[in-house]
Amino acid sequence: MNSSKIKLREIYIPFLIVSLGTVISYCLFRWVFDIKLGLLPLKKDILDLWMPIILPWISVLIWLRKRIRLLRIRGKGGDGYFGYQFAMVAAIAAPLVVSQEYVDKISYDLIEVNSVSDISKIKGGKYFKVNSFDVEDNASLSHVTVRTTGKYNGSLNFNLFYATPLRGSSSVWHCVEYKRTINNNLSKQRKNLEYSKFLDRSSKEFNTYNFYAVTYFEKLAISKERDGFVNAVEKEYPGVNANNQIFLAPKIVAFKNKNNNSLRNTVVAFLIGALIILIMIILPKIDKNELNRFKRINH
Repeated sequence: MNSSKIKLREIYIPFLIVSLGTVISYCLFRWVFDIKLGLLPLKKDILDLWMPIILPWISVLIWLRKRIRLLRIRGKGGDGYFGYQFAMVAAIAAPLVVSQEYVDKISYDLIEVNSVSDISKIKGGKYFKVNSFDVEDNASLSHVTVRTTGKYNGSLNFNLFYATPLRGSSSVWHCVEYKRTINNNLSKQRKNLEYSKFLDRSSKEFNTYNFYAVTYFEKLAISKERDGFVNAVEKEYPGVNANNQIFLAPKIVAFKNKNNNSLRNTVVAFLIGALIILIMIILPKIDKNELNRFKRINH
């Protein structure tokens, strides 16, 4: 019995198939139902992060969990096998998370419009080059959030959102965000001091902000970032229809560079994960009893 061939045939090749299938299937699903049809009213962090983390668990538990049992892995109470499951999930999730940036950005072209009023007439667009626009810089609205994140809520995040109306449309906003993260274990006095310093510094920077130093705009999708600007507008206009508001984030880089090597990063993440899993599969021995049981059930 050639154990290496058995490992490759029964565990590693199925892992590669499941990994590629999960990545391709979700990317295709996202492209069709979110980007093209707009049928997924979910926040961006759910689509970009949480779904790509959850789906690999489903794939591994359904198609790979029993195959991992073919390996003789040391560990108490099945901890060793769970470690292999976790490693496979991570190896699938990494390229799946990275690929979302690529899928999102290659799906949209840069749309050139003469004025901001034209943007609301275009359905499905995300990136816009506006030939001429003016801002009502004395009518900026702001909203600040303070949230804890990280393990044991160890990080404290400050976010300040400025939404500035653009002339020529009552529903299009120029968006600027300032953010800072500090250690949440600092004393209350120190955290209050850092918060005040953040607001003061951000306010001073915004007072000298150049609204016209922009190459193109990105129309914000449903996300925590967009929620911040929505809250800024709703404080001033309580009855406003948030769904009809368009929030534009300015970008200063060239549009042709927007992919930011995301395809290459996806491939690299996949190859690194595949190599790690290959090493993990090659090292342990085959459990002959589990192999015979597996063959009786599946062959």
